[in-house]
Amino acid sequence: MSVSSVLNRWLKRLYKLLAILLVIFAVLISTLRLFLPYAHNYRQNVEDYLNTHYSSNISIGALSMGWRKSGPTLITQDVMLLSNEHSKIYLDNLEVELDFWRSLRTGKLVTEDFVISGAELAFEQSMLVDSAEEMTIDDADNKVLIDSLSSILLEQIPRFSIRDSHVLYRTLGGVRAFTINEMSWLNDDDRHRANGSVIVDGLSSNNLKVLLLMK
Repeated sequence: MSVSSVLNRWLKRLYKLLAILLVIFAVLISTLRLFLPYAHNYRQNVEDYLNTHYSSNISIGALSMGWRKSGPTLITQDVMLLSNEHSKIYLDNLEVELDFWRSLRTGKLVTEDFVISGAELAFEQSMLVDSAEEMTIDDADNKVLIDSLSSILLEQIPRFSIRDSHVLYRTLGGVRAFTINEMSWLNDDDRHRANGSVIVDGLSSNNLKVLLLMK
């Protein structure tokens, strides 16, 4: 048997194998897209996973999924991450779009877009102190959650946006209020860049154009 005959036989087998793999992959993608409209049935499972993983008490009002050009999109609404007499983290809407193909290539989840809308955040200065002696048990638990959120937003995703959100920061000297009309945040390894519009203490004359670069 000639070398060319052997090569042709193996090439035909290779083509058939590739064709089978493509068909299986197409079926998996179609199946995934078929189940996306039923994502709301798994809202409680998502809550349980997050609360177990982060030792938190996160509440999700609504959960849905769709499919865009780059891949699946996860949309959560009425998300309460933290709520007590000292602090509050509430998200009216969180939309996460995954880059499906890059996620496959890299073997980890890669986000194409990450948008937070209608956030309400309230913090006390005691939550941000480093001394454990100055913290209550609630403060310590809340700080763990905030550290986890900071790690996700600053280290694990390349960029995110915040729109129509409000921040209250309480100190011994009083309360400072910030309204974030829109802000884009970009993470590039140890470099972090923010660009957006912020109103300070509710005064339109204090409307700031923010351009921030951190290392």
